Amino acid sequence: MFLAAGVPEDQIEDVLEYFRAFGGAAKIISVTDYEISLSTRAVMEERLDADDVHSPAARYLIALVERIADWEDQAS
Repeated sequence: MFLAAGVPEDQIEDVLEYFRAFGGAAKIISVTDYEISLSTRAVMEERLDADDVHSPAARYLIALVERIADWEDQAS
């Protein structure tokens, strides 16, 4: 899913390690991070069951949506 969303292959393991260590998505700190996050969210929402809130992928998506909202709140 990360590759389909445009996350560079050499960064996927870092994303997963952060999730395993901290249980969420990393903070968005740049416009590029934001754009990749939007793409990742779109791909994940398309592929995950809407009722799934417990799988690791679903938990990551929930955390990612929170980070996107934080970024958008800061931008406005």
